[in-house]
Amino acid sequence: MYHNPKDDAGYDGVKVPPGLAVKDTTRLRLLFYLLPVVGLVPAVGNLLTNWSRSPVERDLSRSVITITSLWLVTYVLGGSLAQQESLGVPALLMSSVATSGYFILQLWLMVRVWRGQSLKLPGVTRLARRLP
Repeated sequence: MYHNPKDDAGYDGVKVPPGLAVKDTTRLRLLFYLLPVVGLVPAVGNLLTNWSRSPVERDLSRSVITITSLWLVTYVLGGSLAQQESLGVPALLMSSVATSGYFILQLWLMVRVWRGQSLKLPGVTRLARRLP
């Protein structure tokens, strides 16, 4: 049987180890983008460089940047409001709910990537399209 060497390379030219399909490496990259907090670095790198030409990866990178930015703003706002006596407990509660929601959302998106389902989120996808 003829072996096509192009089958070993992903759609962006990355060599794939034997026994690992192109879809698996793409899925692993998408899962890496969705790691809470840490995945922001490759997502930003993906948008700033033309590292990936895949529209799915670029859309997910935009969504990750948007979600993480919203979480970070909420977290910092909650921390600064917690310094005031009258808003201390409600601000810490808001910050902890935002952090829990952020981590749960990232885990839920990881499950959707693993199952091969759509990654579009209402509101977030529309907001994320404004990024370059």
